[in-house]
Order: sequence, then C-alpha cells, then structure tokens
Amino acid sequence: MSGTHLAGVDFEWLIANLEIGELPPDNTGIRRQTFVLGPKANYAAESFVVGVFQMYPTVYLHKTTRGAEKLAQAILQRVAQLVADDSVAATGLPENHPLTKLFKEPESLTVLSELDDSVVLGALPLLRQSDDPLVKEFSTRLQTRRLFKAIDLGQSIIEAIADQSGRYDEHAFLRLQEQVTDRINEWLAQADRRGRILLDSATRKPYKPIEEEGPMNQIWILDRGNLVDIRDRSPAVAATGVFRAFRAYVVDEDEEARKFVSETASSAIKGA
Repeated sequence: MSGTHLAGVDFEWLIANLEIGELPPDNTGIRRQTFVLGPKANYAAESFVVGVFQMYPTVYLHKTTRGAEKLAQAILQRVAQLVADDSVAATGLPENHPLTKLFKEPESLTVLSELDDSVVLGALPLLRQSDDPLVKEFSTRLQTRRLFKAIDLGQSIIEAIADQSGRYDEHAFLRLQEQVTDRINEWLAQADRRGRILLDSATRKPYKPIEEEGPMNQIWILDRGNLVDIRDRSPAVAATGVFRAFRAYVVDEDEEARKFVSETASSAIKGA
C-alpha cells in the first residue's frame, strides 16, 4: 500500500519450516514449548528481521508519516482536555459522537468498539468548525495535508558525535536529546507558543536481545536438535544498529520557532 518494495517476506517458506520446539528449563524448572524454524528457513528469517527493520525509517517512522501522526495526536489530546473541562461544544463534535463518548468514558468497551479509522477521519470536517484555535488549525492542516515540516534533530546530533566509522555513544545521544527536548518544552510553556513545535522521538531495534524480550519472543532456529537464537546465527541481524528518530515539526512560515529549534540544537551540541 505504501509503494515500497522493501521488506519482502517469504511467508510460505517460513510457514513450511515452522515446527514446535522445547526451550531449556527456566528458573522454575519449567520447559516451555514454542514455535521454532527449521535450519532451511534461516535466511528467510534473517530477511524477515532486516526487512521489517527497513520499514521503520521508510514507512512506519518516516518523517511525513510521523508528522501526520503528531498532528492527529495533538488534536485528540486537546479534544480530550476540552471534553474533560465540560467544553464539548468548543470541539465542534456533538455530544453523541464516538470521540466525545470515548473521552467521557475511556474505559468503556462499548465505546471503544465504535471506533475505527473512519470515525477519526470523518470527525475532521466537524473539528474544523471548532472554537478552539489549535483544534481548528490542526484538523484543517491534517485534512488538507498541509503538514508541519520536519527538522531532523537526531541526524544533526549523530553527525556531531559520531566517529569516522559512523559509530556514536548512545548515552551521549540520549543526553543531548533530553537537553534539547527540555529547552523546547520550556519555550512551549508560554500560552501563545502552544502547538508551534511538535516533538517526535522514537527508537527501533531490529531484533531485541533475549534479556529484553524473553525466550518466548525470540526467533529460534532448530539446528541439529539444538535451538539457536537467530542473532547468534545471522551476522546481518547481529550487526544491524538501532534506528533513532528525533525530530521537531514546525510550520513553514513560523521563522521564530524554526530558528529557536535550530539554535537550541546547535547550542546543546556545542556544549557537549
């Protein structure tokens, strides 16, 4: 649907090589059974992991995709706040709209069952009539696809702290990301600056180690009676790094906000 040719998965071959295997006993002595792959599916599994990882920077966490998501997120958060403040009329939505009911009864399964993509997209024309400036502007931008423009802060930080091989210290990256985020949030704290900068950060590992995921969530390859984690079998999976996204979104015409973001990032990098 996205038009990309990445992440082709040999689904039939993976299914054909799927077996039931038994894991070593855990701390309580219990031996659990789980799905494992036969040795012939090693490269198909490797392609699956690497292919899915490639989908994050190109589709799932692409700057335009995330830009639209950040607008939608900001709209829904503001509508939820207005509903909580008994200002439903200001949202542009009727009292019986599924989104209105959601924010009044967020734990109701009946209300949740009424929600799908069409409900949110269908609400945009109503939200464009909102009395709230942020809801009105953001819903108009989302429906007409006039999205905020991305400033890639993560890439700027990586380029500044990476060595000649492209490697960089993750702790240094996260420290600078936190500094920039704090400064931007302080700037946004003033009422007249609300919504002028949208921050986005995300991290994606191609394949999480067993210490994070647990043995039941690993991809196990059955090799001559032994179960081997694909990370230990595939140099490609083991060598794939972490994808990090850290961006600020600003409208084209807001030069003040754009300049502040750039100067904040430059100042943090210089002070590192």
